[in-house]
Amino acid sequence: MMKVMVAGILTVLAGIGLGMSLAHFEMKSYSTRFGDDEFLKVAKSDGNQQQQAKVVVVNGSEFDFGVMERHGTRSHRFEIKNAGDAPLTLKKGETTCKCTINKLVDGVLQPGQSVKVELEWIAKEVGPDMVFMQTADIKTNDPLRKVLRLTVRGDIITSVKVVPSPLVMSSIPASRGAEGEVLVYSYRTDDLEFVAIKVDPKLTGLIETIVESISKEDLAKHELALSGKKLKIRLKSGLPLGALDQTVWVTTNLQDSPLVPVHFQGTVVSDIAIYGKRFDRTTNLLNIGRVSRKDGFRTELRILVRGEHRQTTKFQVAAVDPKGILEVKIRPSGDVGSGKTVQHILEVAVPKEAPLISRLGTGQGKSGQIVLSTTHPELKKIVITVAFEVSD
Repeated sequence: MMKVMVAGILTVLAGIGLGMSLAHFEMKSYSTRFGDDEFLKVAKSDGNQQQQAKVVVVNGSEFDFGVMERHGTRSHRFEIKNAGDAPLTLKKGETTCKCTINKLVDGVLQPGQSVKVELEWIAKEVGPDMVFMQTADIKTNDPLRKVLRLTVRGDIITSVKVVPSPLVMSSIPASRGAEGEVLVYSYRTDDLEFVAIKVDPKLTGLIETIVESISKEDLAKHELALSGKKLKIRLKSGLPLGALDQTVWVTTNLQDSPLVPVHFQGTVVSDIAIYGKRFDRTTNLLNIGRVSRKDGFRTELRILVRGEHRQTTKFQVAAVDPKGILEVKIRPSGDVGSGKTVQHILEVAVPKEAPLISRLGTGQGKSGQIVLSTTHPELKKIVITVAFEVSD
């Protein structure tokens, strides 16, 4: 009987020992497969965790402005906060819009501090679906958010239309100017008003704008238009010769105070124009090139005079350089173009056996020059540059 009891006790002790061994094995196996659970490490890591910055945007990193007028200007302030327990550094990164980051001391936010970042944008270029989006990146030392991207988005509408656009005025006489007009339609308000009109400051005295009411007939041409205005653009005399490509900016009473561009273009031409072979009107250059001393050279240029002074305008050869090598004569030719234009002929020649000379104006001697005096009240002198060389 005693032997049986001893055997039982030994069996129980063996079972307990085996159970503890299995339990230890299972725990070790769990740790090996999954690693220690965080709750097992709380006491161990408490007080040893590394401090770090944490960037958050209090009011959200994306802002939807809804709908705004094309060419309008808007802004929005994002509030950035350091929710960590270490200093947060901010540095402006890439941006697609005008972005202003408030000045910080060394660009650092201490734990718990916040700063307002303002994004300002102008609704200029948009895609065909009129969806607008711009972003600004801010670099941080937050290990989980190295780059903070702020985004503004929304829809752009165009409630003002300029007809025609651009306004083409073709040839604009420098001595008389020109006048054109556009119609500005509004599809959003029945009371369109122009608050301000801005022109190029350099041409303020030469460009005049006149605002008039739009007629019922013109308004009816665009059935969806609720209101409109007529804008006349009057170009005065004295504009610089050459291509004219300008924009008048109109501020309206619409929300966002959008700037409406009224684009116009043309070419300002003188009452006096010169045409001919080898003559460049844009630079007043007669490019003769190389002339054989044996053969010489001769050409004719046509001088056309338009405008009210065409019949009374006379020409004289005032100066020639080099004298004696360039021979220049001018003579009247008569009316052309149904009497609206008077033509004069300018003869330019390099005589045979002329002295060898280089006046190409390319480092091989300065260019030659012909100066004509006129009786035109607004163009007293015409200077023609001549590039040529006499060689054997």
